[in-house]
Amino acid sequence: MNSKNTKIAQPYAEAFLELAAQSSLETTINDLNCLSTALANSNDLKKLLSNPLVNSENKKSIIKSIFSDKIDNITLKFLLVLCDRGRISYLNSILEKAIELAYKAASIEIVKVTSSTTFSPSQQEALTSKLKKDDWGIPN
Repeated sequence: MNSKNTKIAQPYAEAFLELAAQSSLETTINDLNCLSTALANSNDLKKLLSNPLVNSENKKSIIKSIFSDKIDNITLKFLLVLCDRGRISYLNSILEKAIELAYKAASIEIVKVTSSTTFSPSQQEALTSKLKKDDWGIPN
């Protein structure tokens, strides 16, 4: 994320999480991951949201049709506000920052494991179990 995106994303991410505090943190994280996955899997959606030639009403209509039954109403309204303010093109950056802040609030740490061989499902489960143990300071 470049510095301009960070300057824009930070306050919107913080505002969203403050607004989303009305629902559960788990719901908020699920919504953020749903949106992030949708953007990662659809170049067409990314292009549409960042296209200045598509007016905000069309963007809002498309967002409603795609996400109205998949995310919480608070999250949906936040997306519509981003359209109204001309900031929907920064959605990916805002989502990255919001996920980071939401994970921090939920005491979730992302762990990246590098291995010379692929882990079997049982090895993955054993590692996950080991990382979740109370003696690491991470609650189960």
